[in-house]
Formats: sequence, C-alpha cells, structure tokens
Amino acid sequence: MKIKFIRKVVVAGTKVRPYQTSNASPCLISSRPLEATMKKTLLICAALLAVCVSSAMAAGVNLGWDDCAGLGGAPGNKFGTATFSCNSNLNSVGRSSKIVGTYVLANSIDNLVANEVVLDMMTPGGVLAPWWDFGNYPAAATPGCRAGQLVFAFRDASTSCLDWPGTAGVSGNMTVERDFGGPGRARIKLIGAYTAGAPQPVVAGDEMVSFTLTINNAKTVGTPNCVGCASPMCMVLNSIIVNQAPVANPQIKLENPQDRNYVTWNDAANTTGCPGVTPTHRNSWGQVKSLYRN
Repeated sequence: MKIKFIRKVVVAGTKVRPYQTSNASPCLISSRPLEATMKKTLLICAALLAVCVSSAMAAGVNLGWDDCAGLGGAPGNKFGTATFSCNSNLNSVGRSSKIVGTYVLANSIDNLVANEVVLDMMTPGGVLAPWWDFGNYPAAATPGCRAGQLVFAFRDASTSCLDWPGTAGVSGNMTVERDFGGPGRARIKLIGAYTAGAPQPVVAGDEMVSFTLTINNAKTVGTPNCVGCASPMCMVLNSIIVNQAPVANPQIKLENPQDRNYVTWNDAANTTGCPGVTPTHRNSWGQVKSLYRN
C-alpha cells in the first residue's frame, strides 16, 4: 500500500500550502516514511520559507526628529538633543522642530505618483494639551489653540536620505482631527502627489522622504498663549501608502516600522506609552482623496 504524506509548514505565522508528493515540489517528501530524510527536508523548506518571509518584511516606515531615522541617527525623544525650552515664540537655530517621515520599499517600482500618510498624536491626562492642539477638522468645529502651527511639506533635500525622485513639484493637503480614537488624541492625514512631470522610479532599500512636519512655536509665551508646550507628546506613523501609475497598479501599504515609527517630545521616560496607536482602516486612493474635496 502506498502511503502519501502531506505536511503543512508554518513560518512566522504565515500559512503555506501543503506540500504534496510531486517531482515539481522543492520540498519533496518521500512516500517512504524515512524519518531522517523527512526531518532534513522539512528543515530545508522551513529555512527557505523563512528567507522569503524575511525578504517580504524588509520594508517599512520611519519617523525621526530633524532627519531620517534610518540614516541620520535622528533621536526618538526631541529633548534628547534639542535646546528649545518653551520660552519663545520664534523658530530659530536650536528652537526649530521638524519631524521627518520616510519609507523603504522591499521591491523597486517605476511609477511613483503619490503618498498617503496616517499618523496619531497623543498627550497624557485624557485631554490633548492646548499647545499640541493643531485641530482644524471638521471645519465646523472650534479650531485648536494652535491651529495652523503644524506645517507640512513633501520635499526636503536637506535630510540624510533621499528626497522624492525627479525634479517635479510635489504638493497636497493635511487634516488634523482631534479626539480621534478618544480624548487626548489627534489623527493627522496627509496626501502628497506630483503636480507635474512623469511618474518616477523608487529603488528597493532606499530610504525615501515622504513628508516633513514643522512645529512652529507661536503662542508659546505672551498673550494669547497655549499651555502645554512642556507636556509629554507621542506621535506614531501608522502607515504610508505608496501609489503608482497607472491606477491599475497595486497600492503598496507600509505599516511596519523599518527602524522606528514614532517620536516623543519631553518624554524620555515614555509616560505616554508610545507607540500605542489607534488602528487604521484601509481606504482606497479614491476614498482618501474625497476627504480633501471642497
């Protein structure tokens, strides 16, 4: 009687189709129950699958202060190196605060056209500190104490990693929704896309700038002012979706941290519990764009 063995191999939580007795299978299991041969074959298969899974995971997102987290050694906590002590409304040397969001692809693409970004921000105590309240969404709501003081950009050639490829302009939009996911939180959404020129290639393994967020210091002191500059803050980069042309090409959604996907302010002890985040929901490119239509 011929015995047919079928085994399942599970690596890193990924289910793999059962391997059957076929000459075409790289993980052939003999119909003769030779224990040593079976164990050796399964170990080889598991090793090969682990390499495949590792390669598929070699992509993700980064967040850093003032430079790219992967290449510039940007600190995770702002006051690890900065000198701003919440005593000025000016953005000057040593007082400028810029957050840099980047991504790394596992596979090269030829037709980059846009990025969609979702971040979450929180301060402790169950109430978003007024200094960190940049809220401007929905439009009918009362603006945050410092609405307009979080400034976005999609090109920055001053970082240690790579700017958007090509020379065409990149522009887009930002919304800040406070109390998203609960009190003391805010959700930031960004869309950046080429405004002219042809889609551009991105090389696998390169750390690419997706966006920057500059925190202005207005309303820190004097009248009027917004309290809470010294409050601990955590910001998490939940996801970057890389869009390709034409639209039929698949979106690439990156959610795993490449090096570090969060930054903190005045929170070396991590009192905010960073990087705890509100789960994101997958949206199509068309659905996300509809958020910004007038």
